[in-house]
Amino acid sequence: MCETKAKLFDKKISIIVPVYNAENYIKKCVDSILAQTYTNLEIILVDDGSPDNCGKICDEYGAKDSRIIVIHKENGGVSSARNVGLKIATGEYVTFVDSDDYIGDSYIEAFVSHIDSEDNVLVCMHIDVIADSGEMAENVVFDKTTTIVIDKDYDFCAVPCNCLSATKLYKKSILNGKTFDENCANGEDALFFAGVVLEAKRIKYIPESGYYYVYYAESLTNGTINERKLSVLDAWKTIIDLFSDYPKSKKSGIAMYLFLAMHLYSQSILQYGNNNEYAEQIKRELFSQNRIWCYSDVSGKVKYSLIMLRISPWLFSVLYRIRARLKKYQ
Repeated sequence: MCETKAKLFDKKISIIVPVYNAENYIKKCVDSILAQTYTNLEIILVDDGSPDNCGKICDEYGAKDSRIIVIHKENGGVSSARNVGLKIATGEYVTFVDSDDYIGDSYIEAFVSHIDSEDNVLVCMHIDVIADSGEMAENVVFDKTTTIVIDKDYDFCAVPCNCLSATKLYKKSILNGKTFDENCANGEDALFFAGVVLEAKRIKYIPESGYYYVYYAESLTNGTINERKLSVLDAWKTIIDLFSDYPKSKKSGIAMYLFLAMHLYSQSILQYGNNNEYAEQIKRELFSQNRIWCYSDVSGKVKYSLIMLRISPWLFSVLYRIRARLKKYQ
């Protein structure tokens, strides 16, 4: 049973915001947090050595509202900033908001209103916002409040928002000792949440949605291929290992890994031409120890693409270039 409203509103919620090069949108982010209908908040702004005016802006907010704690640190990446926030958070529950995103006025209240004494993690869907135009994607939400028990039938990849660290409210006690992998530049959100899921044993998905995820062109699917981008493959290998005893999660994790690997390979040949260092690195990763024969559960389309890539990387790249051009002119 859910607790009484009075008891629920006694719970302190820590909101951790990693901040870096965000002077153009940090105010919108923090203002949306300060506008929350739920007010028992601890707002932790972690200035991750930002070279712009973010540090000054954070200090100005800290001087205006006693609920705001500002931390200044040397640049170490978003995972490092979140870890610093986790170390000092004192709330009974914790959530994350990225500095280029923002939240609706009742975002935290919606989470709190669904808290049950047994809940360790609550999740909602997010709303995609295109940065340049401000256009919002159709708001897809869960139909109803649903609690999922983490058992052998659990599929980690079944819900897209599972791969974000935001859009979730975590019981602080379940996060003790859990940190973001600071050596992982991409995929760290999914890796962190996978570890939490296995500890939590159950997840509650709520129908409300109030997290606005601002989408930029420089992303995994569109940005320049480099070592940082490729770290997502290591993250998903670890996720697959974590779910080694969960057949559905392992199967979908392998499919996600293969999709990302082949997409990154294809993008690298478009950007750098055939046989570039990143393409070669991905091929070695895909086919090390004849791993292709371990992919018996993947779809036929993926399997054929893998076989073509292994037999003739040149033909694979030619077909991908043709496909890319056709898609461009559609």
